[in-house]
Amino acid sequence: MTKEVRPDLLDQLGLVPALETLTDELNKRGINIRIETTGTQQRLSAEIEANLFRISQEVLNNIRKHFQATEALVKVEFISDKVRLSIIDNGKGFKVPKVTGDFANKGNLGLIGMQERSRLLNGNFSVESRVGKGTSILVEIKR
Repeated sequence: MTKEVRPDLLDQLGLVPALETLTDELNKRGINIRIETTGTQQRLSAEIEANLFRISQEVLNNIRKHFQATEALVKVEFISDKVRLSIIDNGKGFKVPKVTGDFANKGNLGLIGMQERSRLLNGNFSVESRVGKGTSILVEIKR
């Protein structure tokens, strides 16, 4: 279980190779997940890498379990002073509450956890979704 939460690959090679391994596993389960990177890949702090990996893991598991998506894109952008992670799927989507606290009222505790992980890193977290059109999760962290 510890390896699922923090795989050795994350410590050894960094965020992108760990995400590639994660998406390879999910691709075997019938979802076409691609990874794109922009900018110069570089190692981030262990805390940033671990939290971005866990957020990605939660989103991708939600895509598999709940969103009924057939395709997803995981994009990691290395920008001069920040890193941006976006995950976009073509699933069934959902109505996003107007107030973030309403995620908990609707039982979306995973989204609350992602938001909290982002806040711990002084980052920004956003969710966009449209019923029948898919979901987009964006996390932006200053390095």
